[in-house]
Amino acid sequence: MTHLPQIAAYADQHFHVEKTEIAGRTETHVHRLTAAARKDELARMLGGHATSKAKAHAAELLAEAARPRRASAARA
Repeated sequence: MTHLPQIAAYADQHFHVEKTEIAGRTETHVHRLTAAARKDELARMLGGHATSKAKAHAAELLAEAARPRRASAARA
């Protein structure tokens, strides 16, 4: 788990974890994010809000993470 969007972009799957308190009890809900929700969540992590600039940056991070890496770069 990470709170860094630059690292999270490299994950195979993303989940949103939400904790709420109901009648003095804490409940935790975990949801797998769709591709669109993943981009929005990375955008929120980058700027606090999913603005158009943050979404563009999130899309750029996801595109970079999806690019294949050369074997020599992985060892460096």
